[in-house]
Amino acid sequence: MANEFPDDDGAPDSASTNPAALHAALAGSNASTEEARAFLRQQERLTKLQVETQLEQNAFEVSHLRWRRFNDQMKGALQIMLVGVGVLIVVAIAAGVWTASQDSSLVIEAFSVPPDMAARGVTGQAVAAQLLDKLSEMQDATQSGRAANSYANNWGDDIKVQIPDTGVSVGEVYRALVLWLGHQSRITGWAYRSAKGIAITLRASAAGDWKAALADMEAAARAAATQGPGGQNYVERWALPLRAQALAMLGRSAEAMREAEQAPLDCDLCLRMRGVAAASAGDWKSATRWFTQSETFGPSLPFADTDWGDILLRKGDLDEAIAKFKLANQKGPHFADPLEMWGEALIAKNRSDLALAKFEEADKYAPNWGRLHLKWGEALWYVGNKDEAKKQFSIASHLDLSVADTVALARWRASA
Repeated sequence: MANEFPDDDGAPDSASTNPAALHAALAGSNASTEEARAFLRQQERLTKLQVETQLEQNAFEVSHLRWRRFNDQMKGALQIMLVGVGVLIVVAIAAGVWTASQDSSLVIEAFSVPPDMAARGVTGQAVAAQLLDKLSEMQDATQSGRAANSYANNWGDDIKVQIPDTGVSVGEVYRALVLWLGHQSRITGWAYRSAKGIAITLRASAAGDWKAALADMEAAARAAATQGPGGQNYVERWALPLRAQALAMLGRSAEAMREAEQAPLDCDLCLRMRGVAAASAGDWKSATRWFTQSETFGPSLPFADTDWGDILLRKGDLDEAIAKFKLANQKGPHFADPLEMWGEALIAKNRSDLALAKFEEADKYAPNWGRLHLKWGEALWYVGNKDEAKKQFSIASHLDLSVADTVALARWRASA
């Protein structure tokens, strides 16, 4: 409605605001009538404009409200989607952790091979793949009254080749979880030339758990015993000496000696494990005799000198141990074990500065050996390079370690 503005004497300003005055104007002279009608037409136009403006404003407000409602709905849907994705991620992580904690598979890592073999395509990955095929064939051919999953080394579909990668991937994250929570057994080793062609030597690891290794070997021996002459040959030349080694490492020297004595004498591994068993019983004379026979049986092989040096290192004969490791390194320059143990002997002689070169060389051939990185870190710490020592301790923490090495690593990391 129009506003009223009183004049000086308080009377209304015009007839447009007073219906009675407007009626009088329309009933008066023609001039007054025309003015009134023109005024009404103007008011009518203004009213129409106001109505149109109000309608447009209402349409705009309705559209704006609809858009806001749509935005709110989309935000709600996005939040629901984010919650769903978060739940899926949590479930996936939980499933990964659970699977890793239940992983008892046998993992075959890449083997170390001489450069000339690698140049001809016989790479460490190729050797590991061939071993995988052979193990799978053995598992398929095994006829046993026990279910496959009742064995601690139930290989089956769980056997896989694991080749180190570059960068970080989901597979590497899972591998770290397995190393932390799982119970994998790992096989790596070295390929070398022998008089009969290419031969391999294996290092099996069950995170330093000799009890588990002993159980695995006993289960494998029972399965192999049902396979006729071939299985019996496996029991005599592999299962017996390796069981003797596990028993020796568990301190069950008498049992180790009995197992080792059942193994044949025309077998390098058998002779070496006789020496290990004798040493565990403190019979150094017999140990020396068996290691000497092993050297004679395979004069070009580094394994007898390596095991002999290990026994001497444990005994405290550091100079003699280093001499054996040096011989083993000359026979097998790409064999990591004598290099690593050589480094340990140098640490024991307070020459950690010289041990660093041995660990660095060994790392070329066994980069995933937990104890190597642990001892490398110790040597770096002793020479005052604590930052690099921490890096080696960190690497070791993600690799297989024995119980004793795990405790030692925890102590070093706590002091660091």
